[in-house]
This record gives sequence, C-alpha cells and structure tokens, in this order.
Amino acid sequence: MGRSALIAAATAALLAGCGAERGTRADEPARTATAAAETAPRTTVYFLVDERTAPLGVRRELSLRPGVPRARLALELLLAGPTAAERAAGLATAIPASAGIRSVRIEPHATGSDAFVDLSGLPPADDAGALLKVRVMTQVARTVIGLSDIGRVWLRADGRAWGLWDLEGNIRDDPIDYDLLRGFFHICAAKPGTEAVPGDCFTALP
Repeated sequence: MGRSALIAAATAALLAGCGAERGTRADEPARTATAAAETAPRTTVYFLVDERTAPLGVRRELSLRPGVPRARLALELLLAGPTAAERAAGLATAIPASAGIRSVRIEPHATGSDAFVDLSGLPPADDAGALLKVRVMTQVARTVIGLSDIGRVWLRADGRAWGLWDLEGNIRDDPIDYDLLRGFFHICAAKPGTEAVPGDCFTALP
C-alpha cells in the first residue's frame, strides 16, 4: 500500500472515531434523562372514584428531601388533591382543601412501623359524619401503609383522635390497618327523606 493510501486510511479511521465520540456525547443527555425517569421513586396516592363510592390509586413521583420520610411526601401529594385532568375524569377527594399536615411521626417496632398523622383543617371529630371519616381514613391509610414499613396509622386532627364512635358515643383512637379497612364495606348514609334506604355509600377495599 502506498503512502497516500495509508494516509487516506488513517484519516478515515480518525474521522470514524470522532464520529462515534460525537454520537456518544449527543446521546448521553437522552440516556441520562431516561435513566433518571426509570429510577425516580414513585408512590401511589388514593383518591375517590365512581361518585366517591370507592378509592382509586394514582401513581405520583416523589421529590425526595433530606430527612423527610416518604410517608410525609406521599401525604403532601394526597392533600394536593387530584389534578384538573383527573377531576375532569371523575376523581375526587374527601379531604378538605384547607387540610394541612401538622406532623407525621413514624415509630418502628419489631414487626414494622406505626405512623401518627396529625392534620389540620379537618372538621371536629364530634361533628364529622361517619362517611366522611371512613373516606378520609381510607385515603390516608392506603396512601401511607407500606411506605417506610408502615403497617398501621393513627389519625389525629389538631392533636386529637379523629376516629369513629364507641357504644358510649366517645371518639375511638384505633389504629387504621387493613383489618379495619376490611370493615369499611358498604358504609352508607340514609337516602335523603328516608331513614333506612341506603343513599351515599362507600367501600374501602375491593
């Protein structure tokens, strides 16, 4: 092979190498963005569907913050409510727009973790109806249970228990777990103008 041919071959190889390097650099941002999207932590928050008769999980991306548990981040997304598009598609929430997070405390134990969630902006426990309570309790519990190994949730409103009533009419302070949620089956309010005909109903689990 002559000198001219060698130079031409070397030049072609150099250009090919440069082209590959340029291609790698051009593709790098796309690959990085794809990898970030694939690894971004996601969670499920629970809103209401079918005229508020059942919960429905919606996936959300978590924006992690140092020292903030994922359960609190998920609750922030829950309290933000459905997006405009989701509302147009029929999703709703029982949690008042005025609700905010006062505190979220997670206590680990041998078999998992307990979460103590204190919200502001909920109606007083004595005034809130049973349907509103079971809907809010379901949305909060199903959003939080499973994160940070949480298996049970205690719900507070301005520092006070926000549960159902016992036989003496006192507000109970029971943990919300899946055993309790199974009992929220076809919880109904009477149809307006009647005392026994079911009207507005709710079921917490499929």
